[in-house]
Amino acid sequence: MAKVDFPANPVNGQTLTVSGITYNYNSAKGIWRDTASAVAVSTGMFMSDTAPVNPKQGMMWFDTSVLKTFLYYEDVDSSQWIEVSPAGPAGPSSLTFIGDTAPSNAVERDLWFNSTDMSMYIYYNDGSSSQWVAMSGPAGADGLAANASSIDASLIPAQDSSYDLGSPTNKWRSLYLSASTIFLGDSGSISAGAGGAISLPAISIGTGENTIKLEASSDGKLETKSTVGGVEQASVPAVESIEQLSNVDLTIAPEVLEIQVADPTAGHGTAWLWTWTTSSLPYARTSITNSNQLSVPLYMQGTYQINNFANTQYGSMTQSHDFKLKWIDGANNQNLVDWPTTTTVDHTHPDINGGASTSVQRLAFTVPSTITPPTLTAPTVTYTVASGSGVYTFSGSQMGDNPEIGPLRRGGTYTFDLTATGHPFYLTTDNGTNYVAGSYVGEYTTGVTGSRNETGQLVITVDANAPDTLYYQCGNHSAMRGTIVVKDLAVETNENGNYVIYGQHNQEGHKTPIELRPIPSLVNQMCIVYDATNSKFVPQDLATYVENTPSFKNKIKEVAGTATLVAPDGTSLVASVKIYADATYLPAIGNVNGDLAFAEDTSNLHIFKTGTGWQIATASPSDFTNLVQTGALTVTTGTKRWYAPKAVTIDRIVARVNTAPVGAAINITVNKNGSSGATLVIADGGTKIINSSPSITLAEDDYLTVDITQIGSTTAGSDLTVTFTYS
Repeated sequence: MAKVDFPANPVNGQTLTVSGITYNYNSAKGIWRDTASAVAVSTGMFMSDTAPVNPKQGMMWFDTSVLKTFLYYEDVDSSQWIEVSPAGPAGPSSLTFIGDTAPSNAVERDLWFNSTDMSMYIYYNDGSSSQWVAMSGPAGADGLAANASSIDASLIPAQDSSYDLGSPTNKWRSLYLSASTIFLGDSGSISAGAGGAISLPAISIGTGENTIKLEASSDGKLETKSTVGGVEQASVPAVESIEQLSNVDLTIAPEVLEIQVADPTAGHGTAWLWTWTTSSLPYARTSITNSNQLSVPLYMQGTYQINNFANTQYGSMTQSHDFKLKWIDGANNQNLVDWPTTTTVDHTHPDINGGASTSVQRLAFTVPSTITPPTLTAPTVTYTVASGSGVYTFSGSQMGDNPEIGPLRRGGTYTFDLTATGHPFYLTTDNGTNYVAGSYVGEYTTGVTGSRNETGQLVITVDANAPDTLYYQCGNHSAMRGTIVVKDLAVETNENGNYVIYGQHNQEGHKTPIELRPIPSLVNQMCIVYDATNSKFVPQDLATYVENTPSFKNKIKEVAGTATLVAPDGTSLVASVKIYADATYLPAIGNVNGDLAFAEDTSNLHIFKTGTGWQIATASPSDFTNLVQTGALTVTTGTKRWYAPKAVTIDRIVARVNTAPVGAAINITVNKNGSSGATLVIADGGTKIINSSPSITLAEDDYLTVDITQIGSTTAGSDLTVTFTYS
């Protein structure tokens, strides 16, 4: 088809015939129309850098400034130039057709604007065939069609940073890219990683002078970098563990604590009274004042100051008491812990010695981070032993009547200085159950010299195979006996595997076990607790937390109160109490801490405490006392008196002898203030009599005595004990 040159200023209805085709001009539409096919054509292709003046429907304009082709199109209510080609010159067309069907007489490079889908096509010959090829998509509500198959080069704007892709009101729906990176500005980029991951060099949150940037550190850790008031702060590792929280401090500093000890009681002393205030939160000791402690914890690496107020006599004290740290429990000054520096200073405490300035013995020390016990020295200890009425009376290293002594250490040497005429002193494995006067049942002689001496010495070097419990015993009197505890020469460890040392006087018994605990660590039994002193959460031992949190502790007690004790094998346990007829024959061996026993003769419940022995365990409404005559009995008027401490009623009287009378009964009279109040008769061959209802009432300071008015004629009987139970 040849190019048609239409008149420049046609009038409505004007016709033009070219190559046998007649065209008619419609001035209302501003177009020439093929009268045979009714196809509208443009008046030609205009090429300029500005749009043509007075354009008509179907005109084509090639903008030489941007190298784009435009079609002038009129819809129902407006007219406008519509871009119909991508960047780059398309060259002038031969003819431009407008209609809803493709022209049938097109030649190469003819253009057709499809008025149905608003698309532009070019007639193209690829060398083997000719066809209409789409040049642009529809200009409807969806924008240009996604099919831009005619774009075969980079899509680059004419000017840098001048054009947008879409607008706030006309947005692209989806964007599909085959490459992996979108570049933002001059340096930023977003990349696609493996498995659908998105790679970002950094992310900034916030605007203006206060922002936070998230980025990766050189070692692959997440970091945050804040800008505050326009000032960039140092990079901070992002939180990966609780330690990195700014309000959590998991550092456990060693304990620093000042401790006071005292014992204002008269005599030998048996218990240290401890005073301290709450230390740092991970340890969180409960504050105590003048309190007897079963065990005192000290922590490795901890720094301590112990002030011993018992260094000076005050109150009821009859002697002063040194305070030593010892590797093992025992008398004398052997095997001392060498950490403390000991000085004497004046010190005060408001709750000790009335707050008066007191000369105290001060021990200052730091517990090592690792505990290494030394090679221990085999102890050498001396006891001074005298005899009393039915008792051995000890003084020196141990004090009291028939006291428990020890522990004696295997390999150690122990000397008993004896002044006990008539009372042969020996060691035995028998607890008195099989005692027979003069028979020395179970006598223990391994490593012993001077056994059965009444005066002079008995010396024992404790054998490596010595039993854990021995007894000292009078060969003539059953009641004159006591327990000896035997242990290995070794530093003790407790059930937690921690070493135990002792805070102790020079003498036995006056001691407190001290557990050397490791510095607390973040293990399963730790919890995190808020410490108001430094406004941080810090670790604390869970047991300590329970002890110092009343609501938690009370809840545990509540639950425990309804619980059933279960043995390791799953068996339910029910507490049981062994019953004994005679309180003086409670078992001395084979006991463990917490064993219970009930004595029928005194109606008291007893509990066994390691290191102390049997103790009355119940707040019984009754109490008791004994009057004793040792040795072979004779008819006598008693002179020993027992004074009532308050108004009391004698509810029960039990009289017993170790050796039964033969040939006649033993007659006993109990006197109140010198007048007969009750009589008891131990039958011929018998050893015991009980009066269950004597009904003797005593006012405060009334007194009792015991007369023996008859004894056995063949065998008198021996070792009489009269027990009075009162309320």
